[in-house]
Amino acid sequence: HEELVEHFLVTPSELHFVLSFRGEANRCGVALLLKVLPYLGYVPERLGNIPHAVRAFMTGQLGFLWDRSDDYPWYTNTRDYQLAQVRKFSGWRFLTAQDKLEPEEWLRREAAYESQSAF
Repeated sequence: HEELVEHFLVTPSELHFVLSFRGEANRCGVALLLKVLPYLGYVPERLGNIPHAVRAFMTGQLGFLWDRSDDYPWYTNTRDYQLAQVRKFSGWRFLTAQDKLEPEEWLRREAAYESQSAF
């Protein structure tokens, strides 16, 4: 339960954002995307791939009696629009080539330092 709270607890500002969307299925899908993107680091293939415990925890926070993520319009322009809104709200973005270079350079520096320290 602690891990659910740590990664999937919806803040008041996030709840306000989620409730700005119409319909329980949309709200459920947006809430899941909002919390799963930073946790996984990518968009899942479909919401059904998210563990039931996570979906149930999120559903309860939204005040729904059952998980509506199966009704979310996954392969539509609606999902694309809502994903863009989630990314804008959260600041989440896909990694760029530059993002990948920084850790690589750090690893090389650390490896060089470690190899020099070993002697």
